[in-house]
Amino acid sequence: MILARQHWLFSAVPLALVIAGAGMLLLDHARVGRALNELSRSQSIMRTVLMLRTVAQEVSIERTDRHPIQWQAGMRDLASALDSAQIESASERVLLETIRHNIKDADELFHRIGTAATPRETTSVGIGQAEIVSERINDSLQLALGNVNLTALGLSELEATEVRAARQQVLWTSFFLIAAMLAILLTYIVSFRRLVLVPIRRLQSATDRIAAGELEHRVGLTVHNEFGELGRRFDHMTEQVQASKTGMVAAIKELEAFAYSVSHDLRAPLRGMDAFSQILQKTHAAHMNEDALHCLHMIRDNAKQMGRLIDDLLAFSRLSQQPLGKERVDQEALVRAVLQSLQAEQNGRHIDLTIGELPAADAV
Repeated sequence: MILARQHWLFSAVPLALVIAGAGMLLLDHARVGRALNELSRSQSIMRTVLMLRTVAQEVSIERTDRHPIQWQAGMRDLASALDSAQIESASERVLLETIRHNIKDADELFHRIGTAATPRETTSVGIGQAEIVSERINDSLQLALGNVNLTALGLSELEATEVRAARQQVLWTSFFLIAAMLAILLTYIVSFRRLVLVPIRRLQSATDRIAAGELEHRVGLTVHNEFGELGRRFDHMTEQVQASKTGMVAAIKELEAFAYSVSHDLRAPLRGMDAFSQILQKTHAAHMNEDALHCLHMIRDNAKQMGRLIDDLLAFSRLSQQPLGKERVDQEALVRAVLQSLQAEQNGRHIDLTIGELPAADAV
């Protein structure tokens, strides 16, 4: 079944494209999700670094017991964020390594601040030197944390660029999927019109023309499917009908010629019978009795009736070439005429026949 295979083809191709497009969209959405997670992780690193800078500034002013706890919590958050990061490019790998290195330096500097804040000598000179060292270490710590913040900002920009690229890819994939579906729909419409609608219209037109008597018309479908096979069989059927009609017309013509010949051959003896019976009636009527004259009249009447029958047979043979016409028939007169023609067969028999009133009828 060619049309069935074409139908499955037109159904399978769009289905495959839809599945492929849906898979691409899912992959692109997953990529967008990963990029958003990485962007959120970079922003979390930046917030944690800001918190650590605040802790470092507070430590430089006055160190308390909660500052090391806050610092260790921030460091754990940074370590967790860095360990869960999914590296997809060399640039991200370099930035993450830079952040780890700077965080390690910042952690060492933070612990050194605590050591430097306790002077070895309680003199004013020892206290002043401890404050100077502490300030320098705090400046280095702020610088390290600033570098971490800048590196995290760069990483965040990379992730934002990845998010935009992933969203752009989603848009392009959606556009491609929509364009492919529109192209498939247009192809399906054009193919359906060429493979189905056009053959159906040609078959309808051929049916109307052949029904109107144009037996020479052919469908002429050249498509290699069920409609093409139907068109070829339809043309073959039309050829057979045309051949049958040609043979029928030839047979009718032969029948008309035969009927005309037979009627001509039959009229000659009938004319002879009528002519001789008329001569007998005119010349020997005085020498004939009543029965002989009645027989003579019957001969002439039957000859005339035979002539009418021959004319009716000729008219009947030409009915196929003439339109049907209706005429009014007096049924009572027709029955009486038939009975009158059968009186010769009633000799020696007593038949009582009653004829009622018969209505006239339309006969073809």
